[in-house]
Parts: sequence; structure tokens; C-alpha cells
Amino acid sequence: MATAIVCNAIAINLKLNNSFTIHKLVMASLFHDIALQNEDLSSLISMQGKQCNSLSIQEKNLFAKHIYDSIQTLRSFPDVPPNVESIILEHHERPNGLGFPSGLDSFRVSPLACILIIAEEFVDHVFRHGFNEDSRNEALEKMSKEFCKGNFKEPMNALLKIYIQG
Repeated sequence: MATAIVCNAIAINLKLNNSFTIHKLVMASLFHDIALQNEDLSSLISMQGKQCNSLSIQEKNLFAKHIYDSIQTLRSFPDVPPNVESIILEHHERPNGLGFPSGLDSFRVSPLACILIIAEEFVDHVFRHGFNEDSRNEALEKMSKEFCKGNFKEPMNALLKIYIQG
């Protein structure tokens, strides 16, 4: 739910605060990791790195397919707005192209997916490191370096504006 709230704040800051866009972002926020049965897996970002390498083969497989399973769950609901599946499909893509499942770079990830990715990254950091100003600032500093290009740039600047400028 916190990710949906941050997505909403970013969208409002970007003047994308029509009810249709907000509905898409809330749906994607609520469903993107719904298929993950192991809460520890929800903090993973990619299929690479030491965090993923420490997983069992079964956990890696669950993580790799959770995007498709989440989309399948979403499809069981009526009247899902267009593009929600695409947002979920791209929620593990990274600006440097090292995300998955498609390895999209910062210019090929859809703008709404960029909002979700940035919101999720921010919320995850704050949940793991504490609900305080230092943790928030640490997340914003780290993220501003990673998400400073392509379709990520405007949503990242919106997040900075929300928390730095108020």
C-alpha cells in the first residue's frame, strides 16, 4: 500500500493525477508482487548479484516467474485498465538495462513503470532501514544517481521534489 501512495504522490507531482492513471498505478502497486509467497523474495531487484545467488533453485524459479504469475492473478479481476500488465511486466527493469525479464534500458521502460519502480525502491529502502530522515535521505541520494536518466529522470525528480522541497 505504501508503494501505491508514493506512486500517487509522484504522479500528482508530474501532473498525471487523472483518475485513470492513478487507478493503473494503484492496481500495479497492489498486484506486482502478489505471487511472491516468500516475503524475503520481495526485496530482490534482479536475477543477478549475491542476494539472488544465495537463493535455492526453487526460490530463483519462483522469483523469475512471479511477474507472470502476478499478471495471471490480475487477469482474474474484471475491468483492469489497459497497460497495468505492462507496468507489472517491467517492474524489475533497471535504468542500466540489467533488469529482467527483458533487459530494457532507461529509455525503453514505460514512464508509468518507471514511477512504480522508483516508488517501490524508495519504499523498500525505508522499510528496511527505518522510517527516519536519515534513511529517507540516504535512499534519495542513492536513487538519484541510479535513476537520473531516460524515462526515470522526471519521476525521480518528482520524488526528490516531494521530499526535499516539500
